Amino acid sequence: MQMNEIILHISEWLGVIAVVLLLTLSRRFTHRPVAFKYQRREVGISVVLSILLIAASLYANLVLKLPTLPAGGEYISRQLIWTGIILLPVALLLIIRRQPLLSVGLSRPSMTLGLIFGITLALITIFLRGKVYNLLDGVTADEFNNLLLSLILALAGEIIFRGFLQLRFTGWLGRDGGWLLSSLAHFLFCLPFIWLINGGVLSAIWLPALVQLVQSTLLGWIMQRSGNVLTSGLYQAAHFWAVTL
Repeated sequence: MQMNEIILHISEWLGVIAVVLLLTLSRRFTHRPVAFKYQRREVGISVVLSILLIAASLYANLVLKLPTLPAGGEYISRQLIWTGIILLPVALLLIIRRQPLLSVGLSRPSMTLGLIFGITLALITIFLRGKVYNLLDGVTADEFNNLLLSLILALAGEIIFRGFLQLRFTGWLGRDGGWLLSSLAHFLFCLPFIWLINGGVLSAIWLPALVQLVQSTLLGWIMQRSGNVLTSGLYQAAHFWAVTL
């Protein structure tokens, strides 16, 4: 990872943090915490799901050599299948237990605000990464496909980690404890991908891993402040796309 990439990451993070702090000053972003009737059961399911997701990521990246996050290349169809596989357990849990979308961070009252908030963060990210001229020149078919893939993978990941896991860990450990534990789970989930795209060379991995740790923590904080996974999901999608442009 070169110095200019590090500077881009830092400028993106600072810009996103500033916008989040500014926008969440409004009372419109005040949201009630989600409470679960059977909290201990929710925590147990969440811990097991976290372990299974990390194990699945290890297998996909290190055994199948399938990048589980957007990285360009010719993996789109397999990555879409991967997205369906990791979303399936969460969807089944919601259906079988008759839990509303509110329980995965998709509260209907905050949906519109979350969407506007997310689009704002996405535009800020594209601007701070200097990708505006890429868009003005037109979007190629490959860039559009990468955009769709980024949206799907980002929203799926945020529904799982920030919606399902973070809300349940928060009920167990409080706001900060839940945020940090779900961020750690997301970081460990992403680590095999970092290992794969850096060729498994330890000296090349530590800095991208540190960047991912900050990114995972930031995503959890955005969800905590906004109360809707659309916000963190759209930001993450813009981040993915800008990196691969």
